[in-house]
Amino acid sequence: MRNTILIFLSIINLIIIEITLSFNTGIDYLSLRVIFVAFTLVTSVYMILLYRTTKQLIIALIAVFISLIHILLIIRIVFQAIYS
Repeated sequence: MRNTILIFLSIINLIIIEITLSFNTGIDYLSLRVIFVAFTLVTSVYMILLYRTTKQLIIALIAVFISLIHILLIIRIVFQAIYS
């Protein structure tokens, strides 16, 4: 069940990243993206602390990595919106 949740959150993160890179969304839905990324990051870190198998650990680390990429993308978008 844990693996399914992390894989689902990672796929949703990747879809949102692809949409953000494909279209010029600006800061539209910024709060929704921030809440989703924060939820994914906290859930992934929680799963890292409670892992039982190495497979769960690897999936959780991948989810954290994807979340951090999404956070950097959000920071870049906000920076461009403020200073452009």
